[in-house]
Amino acid sequence: MSEIFPLELRSQAISFFFAISQLVGGVAAPTIFASLIGNGTNVGPLTIGYYIGAAIMFGGGIVGWFFGVNAERRALEDIATPLSSVSTGQKNL
Repeated sequence: MSEIFPLELRSQAISFFFAISQLVGGVAAPTIFASLIGNGTNVGPLTIGYYIGAAIMFGGGIVGWFFGVNAERRALEDIATPLSSVSTGQKNL
């Protein structure tokens, strides 16, 4: 995710998404986990929870496959132009 943001905004974008995920996870996770565990005698809800989590991860991988930025072995400046760059009309090679 961070490769699509300009260099000057990258750390702010990462911290923003991290804070949102921590907030959602910190609020929702105990409730979801408690409902999956139940009283500990039934294994069904926990197994279903693992299947749902695996499906969400698989879906995220599919989204990344089609919409992700191909960033391997490329300079960060080539992926997202820094806000402080000055355009001279020539591309640096």
